[in-house]
Amino acid sequence: MVEVLSEKNDRPVLSAQSRIAFADNLLRAATRPERIAEVVAEIIGDHIETGPIAVGPGGFFSAIAAGRTERVQVAPSETDCCEMAVLVPVTLRIQAGLGGISAHYLAAASVRTRVTLVPDAPCALVVRHRLISREDVVTKVRAQNVLARLTEPFARLNSLVADQVVAYVNNLMISPRVRELSRIDVAEVIERAWDTGLVTGRAVGYP
Repeated sequence: MVEVLSEKNDRPVLSAQSRIAFADNLLRAATRPERIAEVVAEIIGDHIETGPIAVGPGGFFSAIAAGRTERVQVAPSETDCCEMAVLVPVTLRIQAGLGGISAHYLAAASVRTRVTLVPDAPCALVVRHRLISREDVVTKVRAQNVLARLTEPFARLNSLVADQVVAYVNNLMISPRVRELSRIDVAEVIERAWDTGLVTGRAVGYP
């Protein structure tokens, strides 16, 4: 850190350059990839359910997909700590029924997107999510029983599952709950750290 002596009392003060560096380091510390991954995981949740989906020619099958998200992966940009790439793996079980007969499928989806950290007054960060498109989702569906194998060639489940995942995630991104979870009040976090004694080492249970 660069120190500059003030003319009045010869105490070191931060130069403009060191203040920018301090703010940048604070931003990096507050938004480490694993912390942003926790925010994204909280937003998406650990359970996904979508459907019913019309499957097959004329939509004569009705399918329901349910599953869970796996560990969210976040990688910061090499050139900008406010830009992060996000990967969300999803596993789904799909049941398509016609009368009392069911076809069972297992699907894996990979959702790729980016988030941007935007400063918000007075001292907060907003995790801005980009709405995803069909190109951001890769899916692979496998038949699990005889009927599923027979219907797989014309069911178009890979495309249908991807479309459902896109709609599900984008609906989440515009919900009021997500807007609330996406705002990190840095000043409040620091205040709580002081109040609980974490800063001075007097926190409950501190050795």
